Amino acid sequence: MMSWLFFTQAAYALLGASVAGIVLDRYDFNRNLLLLCFLLLNAIFLAVIPICRTLWLLILSTAAAGFSVGILDTATNVQLIAIHGKKVSPYLQALYFSYGFGAFVSPLIAEPFLSGSPHPDIGLPAAKRGNPLPYGGMGHRSHHKLSHRPTNHMRDTFNSGSEEYKSEVEVAYWIIALAHLPVVVGLAYIVIADKWAEHKLRQAAAKAKAEKERRSSDIPDAEIQGVTTKVHLDKETLKKPSLCDNPNKTQVLCITFWTSFLVFLYDGMQGSYGGYVYTYAVKSSLRMTSAQGAFLTSVFWGSLALGRLVSIPIALFLSPAVMLLVDLIGCLVSSLLMLVFRASESALWMGTSTFGLFMSNVFPTSVALAEQYFNVTGTVTCMFVVSAAIGEMIIPLIVGKVFDYVGPMSFLAEGCILCFAAFGAYLAVLIIGKGAATHEISRREVLGEGKDDSEEDEGKPVRDTEQDSDQPSFKDKSPNR
Repeated sequence: MMSWLFFTQAAYALLGASVAGIVLDRYDFNRNLLLLCFLLLNAIFLAVIPICRTLWLLILSTAAAGFSVGILDTATNVQLIAIHGKKVSPYLQALYFSYGFGAFVSPLIAEPFLSGSPHPDIGLPAAKRGNPLPYGGMGHRSHHKLSHRPTNHMRDTFNSGSEEYKSEVEVAYWIIALAHLPVVVGLAYIVIADKWAEHKLRQAAAKAKAEKERRSSDIPDAEIQGVTTKVHLDKETLKKPSLCDNPNKTQVLCITFWTSFLVFLYDGMQGSYGGYVYTYAVKSSLRMTSAQGAFLTSVFWGSLALGRLVSIPIALFLSPAVMLLVDLIGCLVSSLLMLVFRASESALWMGTSTFGLFMSNVFPTSVALAEQYFNVTGTVTCMFVVSAAIGEMIIPLIVGKVFDYVGPMSFLAEGCILCFAAFGAYLAVLIIGKGAATHEISRREVLGEGKDDSEEDEGKPVRDTEQDSDQPSFKDKSPNR
């Protein structure tokens, strides 16, 4: 049953990410309002999940929450890229550090409300169970059937002989749902402020137009046009051409493919290493204890979170290309260190910590690198997010199968192969990106916003002054020149 819940959440998260990428490119609307709505929906679904009384209602609530998370995942990346452009790297690093921080804090919030022991009927034969299992499970032969007496097993009290079983995990869900409220309030303030600013600009445009009508032709048309078009300035600034509209489409598609392949490998490495490093430590020739294996896993995830925090100030001074080069070389050296010195426990500890440290910011840096070569749209961001999610599902499955057939040695060897493949994808992005960057710079110079053109016009010497002396000169201040 739980496997169906996890599958449903992952599937609908992918669906939400795909839908967000398409919708954000095809339709022009307030993205902050989109974030506000789905963040609020996600909070509501999280609050509903622990009070679901049937399995199918639980699956539907989980699917809706996963869909909302998928929308938010793509929309936050797109909004940050749209706002900050080529300077987005430190902001993406902060975003992904927030993901890691939330994953770290959530179990700490839930832990005080867990019972600390499983349901007393779990593990007993079906005939000896006095109560149905949580969510109506009735044993290995009928685990898919629901109880005839629906009860809220997350909330209710269970009696087993003289013992009393309590579960208050719903409180943890509600606390995390309430934690959404400050962000919801902040987004609501931004949406209202944007609408108010747009309303004031429209009033200014109407006032200028009325003033023009009163004073006839005293005010030039350029003045009115500048005020009117300023109303839609924010929308025009955030609007980007679609992937198919890009004049350098072939190079853009190639960069998108290789970047997607890079994040596919990255998320696959992260999921497989975090999931199997414990098994490798216990079953390899090192024969580490279970406690050591668990602590080694914690070191990996801790170094991953630390790397995301450290990368925020580093991204202010280093370009995405240099950061990604250092990250991939660090991952490659760490994996080779663990493979060559596989008989050393110290090498495994050192390699695990550095592997997580350098792997931490590969995804946001890859997205920032792609933004250096072309405008990353919602569709492109969707490709990155979906590729990473697919890699996190497929590669750990392959690593686990090979681990079972070949043995623990394959775990480190596969890590090295994936690192070499990721480095090759990085080189492909750099090689193809040189031509794309040159073409993009030329296109932006030709299609400038008018500021550079006006500055060049001001720098030119004024000619034919005698012919223009009787004509009033007005400078076009329209932002869409």
